[in-house]
Amino acid sequence: MGTLRLSALQKWILVNCYNVTVLKNYTAIKPLNDCQRNHRPYFWRYDVFLSWFKLEKSSQCGFLRPCRIKATKDYYTAQAILQRTLKSLFFKGYIKDPRDMQIIELEAAGEEKARELLKLYV
Repeated sequence: MGTLRLSALQKWILVNCYNVTVLKNYTAIKPLNDCQRNHRPYFWRYDVFLSWFKLEKSSQCGFLRPCRIKATKDYYTAQAILQRTLKSLFFKGYIKDPRDMQIIELEAAGEEKARELLKLYV
């Protein structure tokens, strides 16, 4: 029973990944860059850092440079929490293997769970 339960962060990741990749609804997440506001096919780890953990972008972000998060103590804590959370979602079969990837992608079971969660909250 305990393996099927999801934390608030896990639910948030599943729902928002489904919103961004399937429904093309970007309202719940902050844009990485201004040019990526309305046409983004992927859900990034940076989306979680910016929207869930409320971390700030680095001043080194630019048009030709990828977005970076300010390296603070909170960033390193958030990185550890996110890595554990993604590993748990992977072992439950909801997302594809998150190691060494900046993109979070749903498996079929993850899409089904996200649809269930959306029905519960809407």
